[in-house]
Amino acid sequence: FSANPNMLTLEFSIIRNNLASANTGHFRLYNLNQNTRDAIFKDYLTISDFRSIRLRAGYQSDPVLPIVFDGNLKSVVSYRADGEVNFITEIDAYDFGFVMANCYSSWNTSELPDCTKRQVIEKLTGDLIYTRNGAEMSVPVGGISAFVGSHPRGRVIMGNTWEELRRQTDNHCYIDNGKVYCLEDDDCVGGDIIEIASGSGLLGVPRRYENMIKAEILFEPRLVVGQQVSINSLSQSRFNGTYKVTGIAHQGVISDSVNSKCKTILSIVL
Repeated sequence: FSANPNMLTLEFSIIRNNLASANTGHFRLYNLNQNTRDAIFKDYLTISDFRSIRLRAGYQSDPVLPIVFDGNLKSVVSYRADGEVNFITEIDAYDFGFVMANCYSSWNTSELPDCTKRQVIEKLTGDLIYTRNGAEMSVPVGGISAFVGSHPRGRVIMGNTWEELRRQTDNHCYIDNGKVYCLEDDDCVGGDIIEIASGSGLLGVPRRYENMIKAEILFEPRLVVGQQVSINSLSQSRFNGTYKVTGIAHQGVISDSVNSKCKTILSIVL
């Protein structure tokens, strides 16, 4: 991992998936100085206080460290437990959950030239707007499927933007690392990692849970939700094949002062 001159210790647990709910990140930083702890404090109830958080992590061979979480703060608290010497700063964050909860749409579908289903979805993604440093910004679009179909009659769209987007896409929408995706089951996004095998980081063997496969691998920050990967396991060859990644969980400790390890857990729907 990239070295940190301040000997920072970070414990993290990140869950990203293609569900129509906010991805989450939980972070624990050890022994920040008091000025830093006070500066980043955020009360859980101050919903209007929009502050972003971005974690880049990777290996020294990476020319640019990949983004493994990009979202906004939910709460930041610091404490020292009874009998302990370490001050812990605990950060809870979600991937643009603020946008999901607060964006509002109000327009008529008759405003669109052809009023196709895709046009409605595109306009709704354009309504995912938030304010940062006094400037209005929209959530970038990572990908939108064809979504064949049309709306022959005009209809007023009024209400929470994310709830309407869920209805229009049949819950095939999600925000991952600061980008919104509306992808049907057969559509994928591009990604760098092609094969997951024992020689390329696979830990143990893939496991099946009902209609899902979970595979633990060495920490791999370049993976993207919605990309394709090829599983190649010598011990569980019946699971070998090419799949769409539907969930990524990163967990571990990054530290220059203590021994640490990190791993990634892939979720793949059969």
